[in-house]
Amino acid sequence: MKSFKIKGVHFLITIIIFTIILNVIGNTCNTRSGPSNNAVKIKEYKSSDDVKNKTVCFILFHTQNSLACDSMQSSLSRLISSGANADLFYRVNAEKDTFLCDKYNISGVPCIIILNHGIEKNRIMGVVPYRNLKKIYNRHKK
Repeated sequence: MKSFKIKGVHFLITIIIFTIILNVIGNTCNTRSGPSNNAVKIKEYKSSDDVKNKTVCFILFHTQNSLACDSMQSSLSRLISSGANADLFYRVNAEKDTFLCDKYNISGVPCIIILNHGIEKNRIMGVVPYRNLKKIYNRHKK
């Protein structure tokens, strides 16, 4: 009876197969669709004139290709779809508008700045569940 010995080639083939399997599993579990195509579009922030006459305003600082930013943008779109005033929500690409990031001292994204007549009243750092975001919106819109 012959004995079977593991050779270097067998080890190499096993590693290649294992890598391929992990790659396939990783790609199917980690597909990114970004914000939903049917989501309400949040307006781009243009100037302080957009917000200085509003009693409350939400500005989302985000970056492209970020799951966390996509999640917050989706939650804000859902909030608008559920009846929140769309004119109160803006977004700023933090990679492109570094002046506003410096002005509001943005150290990470996603970050939502809540303004009252153009003055910062509160900020939300990181990803917040929709339910909590709705509570924050209802508290500030009064």
